[in-house]
Parts: sequence; C-alpha cells; structure tokens
Amino acid sequence: MSNPANPCISPFSLTMLMVIAIASLRDVPQIATYGLGAITVYIMAGVLFFIPVAMITAELVSTWPEAGGSYFWIKKAFGQHVGFVCLILYWFQNVLWYPVITTYAASSFAYFWDPAHAEALVNSPSYISCFIIVAQWAQTLMVLLGGLEVMAFIGSFSSILGFFTPAFVLIITTMAWIYTGMPSHLSLQLSSLIPPLHQAGSLTFAVTVILAFMGIEMTCAHVKDVRGGYKGFVLSIAVACISIMLVFILCALAIAVVFPSNSIVLQSGVVASLEKILAHFGLEFLSRYISLCMTIGVIGSVSAWLTGPSRQMSIAAKEGILPAVFSYQRHGIASAVVLLNSTIVSVVALVFYLQPSVTQTYFTLSDCAVQLYLIVYVAMISAAVVLRLRHPEKISAFQIPGGMLGLGTTAAIALFGCTITFLVGFIPPSQFALASPDHFSFFLAGMIFLICALASALYLLRRAYGCVTTE
Repeated sequence: MSNPANPCISPFSLTMLMVIAIASLRDVPQIATYGLGAITVYIMAGVLFFIPVAMITAELVSTWPEAGGSYFWIKKAFGQHVGFVCLILYWFQNVLWYPVITTYAASSFAYFWDPAHAEALVNSPSYISCFIIVAQWAQTLMVLLGGLEVMAFIGSFSSILGFFTPAFVLIITTMAWIYTGMPSHLSLQLSSLIPPLHQAGSLTFAVTVILAFMGIEMTCAHVKDVRGGYKGFVLSIAVACISIMLVFILCALAIAVVFPSNSIVLQSGVVASLEKILAHFGLEFLSRYISLCMTIGVIGSVSAWLTGPSRQMSIAAKEGILPAVFSYQRHGIASAVVLLNSTIVSVVALVFYLQPSVTQTYFTLSDCAVQLYLIVYVAMISAAVVLRLRHPEKISAFQIPGGMLGLGTTAAIALFGCTITFLVGFIPPSQFALASPDHFSFFLAGMIFLICALASALYLLRRAYGCVTTE
C-alpha cells in the first residue's frame, strides 16, 4: 500500500491521470455535429461547469483532505445518510459509464483489427458486448495485481498514447488536409458560432459534453499520495483544465472539417476522420496503429476510474454501512468493490442487445450516467458552501478568491450549469427516431428514483450487518 508519508505520485503523473480519467475523444464527434458552434458549446461547458467545479474541488481537497473525497464532504455537510445515497449514485454512474467508454475502445480496436469490416463491427451488439466484458475483466486484473503505483504509471502512459497522440495527429493532418485544397465541411461564418440549439431535441447532444468534463474530483482520493502536497494537486488541476479544453475544441473542429454533420458516427467519428485524412496522404496504414493507441488510452482511463469510487465505497464499509468485505484493500485497491463493479458491468453490457442500435445504446447509457453524476455534483457544490459557512476558521493552501462572495458566486454558476444540464437531459435527442420519446424521459426518471430508493433503503438497513456506523 502507498504510504502518505512517502508520496508515490508526481504532479505530472497526477495531471496525466486527471487527463486520462476526465478527457477522452469519445464525446468529441457528438459536439463536432455543431460545427463551429462546438467552440461555444465547449466554452459554455467550461465556464458553467468545468472551471467552477475544478476550483471548488481544489478548495475542498485543500481544506478537507481526509480520505473519502466527495463522500466525506457531502457527509460532513449534510449527514451520513445523504452522503451514502450520493456515494451510491456516484458509484453506479461509473457502472453505466464503463460500457460507454469501452464502446469507444471497441470501435477504435475494430479499425485496428479488421479495417475492412470495422464499420459492421462497430454496429454489432455481439462484438461490442463481448469486447466490453473482456476489456473490463482485463482491467480489473491489472488494477488488482498492480495497485496504486502501477495505476499511476498506466494513467501517464495511456494519456500520452491514447489522448494526446491521436489528438495531435488529427489536428496536424486536418491542417494539411485544408492546406492541400481538400474540401472543408466547416462553415466559418460568424453566425455558425451559435450552435443550432433552437429545438429542444437538439440540446441533448450538447448536454453530453458535460460528461466529457466530469471526474476531476475522482482524483481527490489520491491527494495524500502526491508529491508537493496540496499545491502540487492544485497545479495538476490547472494544467489538466487548460490542456483538456484546448484539445477538445481543436479535435471537434477537425472532425467537422472532414465530415458533414449528418454523417458523423458518434462512437467512431475520431477514427473515421483519421482514416479518411491519412488515406488522402497515402498513409492509411498509420490509422490502424493510431486506433490501437486510442484503445490503449481507454484501457488506462478505466483503470483510473476503478480506484477512486471504489476507495470511497470501502470507506463506507469501514463505517458499517456496507458489508465488511467491501472494506478489504490490497495494494491500496478496494478489491471486493472492484470485482462487484466488473460483475455488474458485464451484465450492463448485454443492454446492447435490447436497443435498436449500438449508437442509441451508447447515448442512452451516457445520458443516464450524466444524470446520476449531476445529482452528486449538486450535493458536492452545496457542501462546499455549507462547510465554509460552518467552519470559517479552516485555512487551507487554496481558497476561491473573494471570500464567501467568491465561493458563493462560483457555486451559483456551477449549480446553474448542473441544473440546466439535468433538465435538458430528460429531453430525447431529435437525432434518434424513437418510437415513443416519452419512454426515454420516463426511463431516466425511473432509474434515478430506483437507485436513490435502493441506496436509502440500504442505509436504513445497515444495522443488519451487525456493525456500528459512525457519523
């Protein structure tokens, strides 16, 4: 296990871990459908969500660095019951998110393994489901055997290979594509900066951009493992924010240059763009290896996400809310929780057989994950304000400038962004021909209610485990 007195993660490694945990090119094709408006969508997401949440996270982790992250902060502000319900929401959205990110990996791997039949594989429920199950258990094995230090190495390696490398190649080759006189589908009129969000159904894809920015707080579980302490942690957040925003915008514009908005495939748009551009320059063979790099990048992303939420679940088990088996850790990893994660993900992977298309399943799972995650963020942001009011004596290495006014303003902006995103998330996307759009909204609402009810019931039944809980 890692020793807090001897930190094992450098600020650079944590920055790379943040990048690979938060950022992925998987959602870029969705935002690329807005053309030049992608700039506006990403900036709005950054201003209304990513930047304020990153600042609030930096203050919380500096002021309350105790193990537990968002679970500890919410519990400290609103009590153990609310904290536990939010923890279950946080954990379960991960279970839904794993198949989403691994679908992106499966699409990338298809272009490496069998380019001639990649498009058919990308839309095959059998291929996608099998890939998700195999990849999930491979990641589980690596995390359980390697522990925290190996996970940090995988995060650094994967972010460079699977995120920055494909992004760099896509941006550079798109510039060359334009320079050689190839046609561009990207309108450069100033009016195009306003995304086509006049219809409710067209808003939903824009909302999923929030998922691309979620997860900054996940790395808080490792704050005591970082060299340089809290200052190193805050520096890592700043560098990660700038890098992610810049790469997202440039990659979305690159895809919009190569493909018209109505022909962008959500789960494989990045790979398809690279393949088309490289083929123009007679370098189509390189697209296979870049696809492999992107697959490896996703593997590293899943590895990073397996640890943070699992550690919080183990803390709840130590408090007696969950069975004691979930508190066991090996090499700093909550083994039983990780195994449970992978088991449920294997079941969720079968959902691809129940939807009309892989693309629709991919988006539905993404939207479900966003909705659950947003509830946790609302609680976490509110907790930051409550804790500052209750404990003004707590001085930390980082506080949002402006005192309570500065924190209140930052929190209000973040809460506004979360609320708008949550409400719009219930609107079915106009890009899908749904037999009954109302079923989409009812499904989301029903899932949220069911998970909250089950989490609350589990908390109320905690005494059945024979343990004494601690507030």
